[in-house]
Amino acid sequence: MRDLHRQMASLVDQVHRLTQENAELRSNVVLTTESPPISAELPSRQLPRKDPTFP
Repeated sequence: MRDLHRQMASLVDQVHRLTQENAELRSNVVLTTESPPISAELPSRQLPRKDPTFP
């Protein structure tokens, strides 16, 4: 039973580490997903030049 408790404790530690890493990754993802709209505006500005219907 002591081995089981040790395994459970190590598993809990691993889960805590993973959740911390996951939180950091999520915060990074939020930053990267908020920035693309700025770069997404660039293609829309270039579209009128490529549009054949434009005079």
